[in-house]
Amino acid sequence: MSQDHGAASSASPNVRYVRSADWHATAEGEHISALAGYLDEVATLPLMRRVTEQKLVSLRLEPGQRVLDVGCGNGVFLPLLAAGVGSSGQVDAIDHAAPFVTAAQERVKTAGFADRVTVQAGNAYQLPFADGTFDAAHCERVLMHLDDPTAVLREMRRVVRGVGR
Repeated sequence: MSQDHGAASSASPNVRYVRSADWHATAEGEHISALAGYLDEVATLPLMRRVTEQKLVSLRLEPGQRVLDVGCGNGVFLPLLAAGVGSSGQVDAIDHAAPFVTAAQERVKTAGFADRVTVQAGNAYQLPFADGTFDAAHCERVLMHLDDPTAVLREMRRVVRGVGR
């Protein structure tokens, strides 16, 4: 399933890089816990922490906004989005893999954000939301695994009101 591509010196020796084809093939299979561990581990890398900080700045989230997370995986980014929209905001998240949906729901519950974060199974190519539903949309480490990432970006743009972010 995974390949070790000689992780950078700042990476944990436990991080194993997963090829896109392997990710897609196993995202609903028996290796889901290994993939979830990979997501958690990579999120702790210094580079990914810097990327995450920059994304939060770029999203310009404000209390009371509604944001969508496409391909939320095990929900590693959901507590940060929930904090960004505050107690009066809403975060909706989708993932195509049922085990990831369950893991993300547990993460949100444990973090104390279940009142404002909804996680459901969904198809990024056909988002189950009306046009202009969200103030912003987010996806991370998803597009590279899709056959037609442009179609998903169009769909994300459809559900974001105004100029979008």
